[in-house]
Amino acid sequence: MNFKRFVEVTIGDQKFANNSFTIEFSIPFTDESTPDECEIKIYNLTESTIARFSRSTAVVINAGYEGDVGVTLVGTISKVATQFMGPDKITTINVIDGIIGSSVQKAYAKGTNGNYIIRDLAASAGIPIAKLVTKDVVFNSGYAVNGMPLDIIRKVARECGSKAYIDRGQLVVTPVSTQGSVLVLSPDTGLIGYPEPFEDERGKGYKLTSQFSHPVTKGSIVQLQSRIANAVLYVRAGKHTFNIQTFTTEMEAIY
Repeated sequence: MNFKRFVEVTIGDQKFANNSFTIEFSIPFTDESTPDECEIKIYNLTESTIARFSRSTAVVINAGYEGDVGVTLVGTISKVATQFMGPDKITTINVIDGIIGSSVQKAYAKGTNGNYIIRDLAASAGIPIAKLVTKDVVFNSGYAVNGMPLDIIRKVARECGSKAYIDRGQLVVTPVSTQGSVLVLSPDTGLIGYPEPFEDERGKGYKLTSQFSHPVTKGSIVQLQSRIANAVLYVRAGKHTFNIQTFTTEMEAIY
């Protein structure tokens, strides 16, 4: 796993790679209702380059190790700030995961299916759908909506027995489950240290740290293999981190 690190940040039509720029990022991910906000730092950019960073500009991060690179973030800029620290000029770019859309107000006819409402709202907000799995729920009295598309989508998904969230710029609607494609996490595949047990009002499981793994995100299923525990777990939250010292993925994974 200790192959050459690769990070490329695309902001609008500009690309920045870690072989030419000092780059840092912190990319949290959670299946909670609020969109994830990520932070990217790029060192010693010119003023003309920074001037092209504007609110709502598209941002994509591809990261990994040589031969195993994948999309880690797709979002839009929410804020840009530059400060000086010693000899360095550091530009911090805050990014919201995905496309949120503007407020919508409409009424769906009697007998409309929940999946149809979700697809229609996602299309109107310009949010691509990566996965849509719900119970077949029909709203016999119709369904009136008024608000932000993503908030409404989450509400409809709950009524259809699923959870909805944005992951890397795409909508995922799926039941919380430990069924699906499984990522094996062991000392041989990048597990760092020992799993840390935890329990809270939302469930119990383990806090895990691994070498950077771009496939891991909210909703991932991991098969933990360690001296402490062997279990199949659902990743509800975590964080990808990259800086001069660290290239890791942290996870909160529950049974």
